[in-house]
Amino acid sequence: MPSEYFQKSFKDAQFRESVIGSQLARHFNFLFQPNPFPSTKTFSKTCDYGLIDPINSKAWRVEHQDCFYLKDLDHGEFSFELFTHTSTNKNKAGKLLYCDADKFAYNAPLIETLFLFDWKKLKPLLISMHEEDLLRVLEFSNETWKHESNPVTLCLADCRTILTELKDTTRVISYDELNIHSIFKTYEKDNSNH
Repeated sequence: MPSEYFQKSFKDAQFRESVIGSQLARHFNFLFQPNPFPSTKTFSKTCDYGLIDPINSKAWRVEHQDCFYLKDLDHGEFSFELFTHTSTNKNKAGKLLYCDADKFAYNAPLIETLFLFDWKKLKPLLISMHEEDLLRVLEFSNETWKHESNPVTLCLADCRTILTELKDTTRVISYDELNIHSIFKTYEKDNSNH
């Protein structure tokens, strides 16, 4: 059974997805649709939320990731989940391999920036870079993983390389542009006593 800390972390992650998804919808004049499918269904892994443009009849399925390690674009690295490891030490495909969303919302709270990647461009680039040994790979085990979830293998990609390669299809949006800075601060303050 998940601990109280795990349940709070999960709730916080869902809150961040909702805030960022809603503000992205507002930013682009789209509608926000949380993933309507139960998490036990495999098709729920195709996205965390949808952004829908009812005027021009288009929609984006968006996968969302929060990264609390990215502190610097000039020397930093984007991290992507290559594998998760089960309790029996088997590798399961991570987001990089199974996700088939249209957009990848990479939230970097420490630099108050959101990167909205075209996943159909980013995914093959990362896989190609991994196959050519151009990415750093971090392997975690039950002994070294510090989170209440299965250990993972992460691919780390140089920020400047990725942003240069995908400059025409990536949007870099500040928290100020999305008007979310105060929302997160208020939420953190309100929940600090719990």
